[in-house]
Amino acid sequence: MIVSDETLRDEILHSDVLLCSKEYLCSKGYATDWAVSVTVNALYKLNYESFTAEYVISFPNEKNIGRLYSPLICKLGSKLMFSPAFARNWFFYDTESGEWDKVAIPKEATPETERGVAFNAGVIFRESTIFLPGATGVFAKYNINDNSFEYYYDLSEKFKECNVNLSLPASCGFDEHDGKLYITSPRWNIITILDMDSMKFQFENVGSFQNRYFYIVFCNGRFWLTKYKSPLSIHWKEGFVSWNPDTGECNEYNDIPAKQAMDEHDGHGFNVIVAANGFVFAFPHFADAIIKINPETNEMERFKLNPPYDYLERKSKYYTIGGKSPFPFIAPYKDNKVLVSTSYDYSTMIIDLKTGNCEERVKWRVNGIEYLLASRNHRASEPWSEGFFMHQEDFIKYIADGRIPAFDKEQLDYYRSVNINSGDSYGKKIHKYVMNNQEG
Repeated sequence: MIVSDETLRDEILHSDVLLCSKEYLCSKGYATDWAVSVTVNALYKLNYESFTAEYVISFPNEKNIGRLYSPLICKLGSKLMFSPAFARNWFFYDTESGEWDKVAIPKEATPETERGVAFNAGVIFRESTIFLPGATGVFAKYNINDNSFEYYYDLSEKFKECNVNLSLPASCGFDEHDGKLYITSPRWNIITILDMDSMKFQFENVGSFQNRYFYIVFCNGRFWLTKYKSPLSIHWKEGFVSWNPDTGECNEYNDIPAKQAMDEHDGHGFNVIVAANGFVFAFPHFADAIIKINPETNEMERFKLNPPYDYLERKSKYYTIGGKSPFPFIAPYKDNKVLVSTSYDYSTMIIDLKTGNCEERVKWRVNGIEYLLASRNHRASEPWSEGFFMHQEDFIKYIADGRIPAFDKEQLDYYRSVNINSGDSYGKKIHKYVMNNQEG
């Protein structure tokens, strides 16, 4: 089967559109009709009637790479505020005048590597927006009234104190309860609690020291958490954790009515967890089912969906972005429903968590970024190679005509850094190991 560049580009751009409903975004104070590209340096205008995204403008003086800014855009009157991910500046865009304002991130809050994420989603709270930390563990607060920034280093100092694995994200899931943010991190089993009024921090150990957490949701007096499998975990078990923040009571549930969809994979089975209709729903990452949890009885069951295809089925072998996960992106919708993207054909689909019905499968289309796709930059820590938008024939042609340098010292240094056993050193190491471990 031959797939043209045009067809392939059209199909995989589902991830360029923020996967949320207008109602959810509006209720949280986010912009409802704008989105940031995860593929190129682009800001889109969304049309929910035609399911199209039109390119408007690129962030000035930034590389042409994706994920420059977090997908949730804060709306401040006529201005849009963008939280820097791979970028290193805060950006404001006035949708009426078309003018940009830029504020640099302080050095202490800037990730050491180019691939480090600076900040994650912003939570709008009264007259401020609180931004969750990326690689560094630093929180930021933007005061809307006087356009000022404040930075908080409590979590980053705690990471240093506990000597945790800093290669993993500092924050992942979060939920709001009684004016406080409860934030998970795959770095450890500690929940960070932030009082948004006072900006005071607490740190609570939850569950086994071996646990690392992905997502969190509050339901029926308790938080429910999905677990992340750390490379350092020894006696790790798949399952969920419930935790009562008032009493400290914590319970683990490891007898899950699901199995890994990929037996040889040693990763976690579940990631996103949501509450709807009085129940908790855990969505699969490498598991083969959505799990429905009754928070009153702690009973679990496989949630019965009626999708038009099997979880592991794909429209063709070219649909690979989601891997073994059936729903790479999941977001709240309305009326006990969630909006998901599908790995089957990259469409979006509404799932009714009360009935199990799957509704309104649609495809989003992104227009006007053809030039940007053809001229993308690569980050320093990312090799030049053929891929979705540059097939092998193009890769060779671009080297021949000079668009990609035949020799690039920066790329050579990168390959050396990831291929530490280059040349004949690997064979020598094997020989040395065998000779040192012979019996007798």
